[in-house]
Amino acid sequence: MVTEVAGQEVDADDGVDGLDFTALGSDIDNLLSELELSVAGDNELIVNIDGLTASITKPDAAWVGADTLVFTVADPGGASASVSAVFSVKNTASGVQELTLPDEFALHQNYPNPFNPQTTIAFDLKQSGEVKLTIYDITGRMVTKLVDNFVQAGRHKIVWDATNVATGTYLIVIQVTAEQKNVFREQRKMLLIR
Repeated sequence: MVTEVAGQEVDADDGVDGLDFTALGSDIDNLLSELELSVAGDNELIVNIDGLTASITKPDAAWVGADTLVFTVADPGGASASVSAVFSVKNTASGVQELTLPDEFALHQNYPNPFNPQTTIAFDLKQSGEVKLTIYDITGRMVTKLVDNFVQAGRHKIVWDATNVATGTYLIVIQVTAEQKNVFREQRKMLLIR
């Protein structure tokens, strides 16, 4: 049984079972049972969701191709976090299903920028690890932590709602730790206007 997205290769006949999105869905204001997992994509692969766990199967035994799936965990207040992954099944002698993951770490520029009051922050993880995604004001004072937990490898998006924050320049800082080593740190500026 597969329990994480990162770097999995499984026999194509078996599908992918038990992708756990609990880490993507941690929320200080809500219980895990209040969070909801949803999926969007090209709709060729069959995705079954049970709580914060997803299982993926091919539409039929002969299916070959790729499907990009975007998994989103949302709380009752509308805050959400997303991760996308490309699932591809190739017609090879080994019959292996491969998952395409980013080949490097990246913190992308938020969009829109400037923003009012919401902006999307995207980051890529080439390997799973402990992620801290923190927003600071221009003086270096911490405004909020958007992520502070284990995150699976893949492409991730988080929407920050700055409704209760003053107009100004902010820094978004990501720090990734894997195997007890700091493996990535980057920051970007963003501008909130009213």
